[in-house]
Amino acid sequence: MPLKALLKYLKGDDDKLMVQILARGLLGMFNAVALIYLKETISWTCTKVDKKSEAERYSSVTKWFWALQLVQFHIPFYISRTLPNFFAFPFTTLAIAYTLEANYNGAIGILAFTAIVFRSEIAVLLATLSFSLLIFRKVSLFDVIKSATIAGLIGTLLSLVVDSYFWQTPLMIPELKGFIFNVIEGKSADWGTEPLSAYFLIHLPKLLGTVARPSGYFILYGLVPFGFFKDPTGSKFNHLRILGLASLLFVAIYSLQPHKEWRFIVYVAPVFTLLAANGVVFISNQLAKAGDVLKISFQMAVITLIGVIAGLSVVKGLASSFNYPGGQALTQFHNHVPFDLKAEDPLVVHLDVPVCMTGANKFGQLFEIRSPNYPWVIYDKTEDVDELEEIMDSFDFLVSATAPADITREYPLPEDYKWKLVDTVKSFNSINTKGLKNLIVAAKEDPQLFYNKAVVEGDNEFFINWGLQVLDLRNATYVYKRVEQVYPWKGIE
Repeated sequence: MPLKALLKYLKGDDDKLMVQILARGLLGMFNAVALIYLKETISWTCTKVDKKSEAERYSSVTKWFWALQLVQFHIPFYISRTLPNFFAFPFTTLAIAYTLEANYNGAIGILAFTAIVFRSEIAVLLATLSFSLLIFRKVSLFDVIKSATIAGLIGTLLSLVVDSYFWQTPLMIPELKGFIFNVIEGKSADWGTEPLSAYFLIHLPKLLGTVARPSGYFILYGLVPFGFFKDPTGSKFNHLRILGLASLLFVAIYSLQPHKEWRFIVYVAPVFTLLAANGVVFISNQLAKAGDVLKISFQMAVITLIGVIAGLSVVKGLASSFNYPGGQALTQFHNHVPFDLKAEDPLVVHLDVPVCMTGANKFGQLFEIRSPNYPWVIYDKTEDVDELEEIMDSFDFLVSATAPADITREYPLPEDYKWKLVDTVKSFNSINTKGLKNLIVAAKEDPQLFYNKAVVEGDNEFFINWGLQVLDLRNATYVYKRVEQVYPWKGIE
């Protein structure tokens, strides 16, 4: 693999965890570059550039868009996650930018390619964008068919070659298989269902950073409709209205799917953010006609809201970092592996299902390959109960969500051995309301301290400590070591 080769060149060894970090870093970079490109596109397509001052060249719409985008939780937090949705995200973001630039064929082609290669639901966005462009007479039906067909064929050929090789299955197109399974056969409902209105009333507000429901609808989410009143790209182009209509239709059509997740509609979150930003500008301009006091008061209210959303996003980010106790437990298990272990005598550690579902993956299995430089560890993930009973005596360590009170019953050992708890990992449980009240009181009593820590000193540790007081954590995952029983009568003859 290219990443492994690069890492070996840089470090001289094969560190799988660093491969994962490098891969996520690259994905995050691609997504960030796509968002920056979109911001730059907005800055020159939505308003005139002030040529007198380079420092003032960004438009009001761009400033509000960037402020609203950066304080959101989901996109910044997930931007480097190796989910297919975020492999697709930079391409859909680029398609949005291309539409603003009037590169309609490019936008259609990118969406067609992405729908085949990464996520099939983007075909719905392709259809709604094409429909909107046709309604506004920006493209002909022939242009739509030509661009989508060429890009779709390229994506199909690429998917056939690459995916058929890795799946070792002839004529494999995973997104087509997924579409048949989830939509045609209706199996997506097996993962849970939500009402028809869930995307509009729950997931979109959540993506945009709405503080609370339902009052939050009328604060930030409520700005979106005002973004349609005056298109910043001008009446000649109407690009924001085109994107807004396409996004609304996309969410409406995809709402027909019973199973709903925010990541299925994340591709249009930047469009709704741009509509909200344009809504701020539109309302500000209308209020300015009645005097600057109303305009400034409104903008200060929005800025305050942005600050609240930013603070909540920080808390959510800190809380979410505790949602992967399995991965953290696997990391802490390695602290108990003796490095003087002979290569021919492997340790065996069992990882149970909850551990594997909360972050323990093959990238974290640092010692599974025999090497003279490292101990050798066999990472067992057996799920079958009968098979597990047969091999349980071979386990030297156990990483499990089973609490100490139940560990002997769930994983019985011969009477001469027992499980010794050597590490405990916590996960997020809820918000500690007492800690939250203490934080609010402290900030009110000494706001200057919080300002200095944030702006002057940049003291992250200060805010992390406060954040930990706000979070209610619970024991979630445990690391056990098999040890010999010590009986009080042993040694007495």
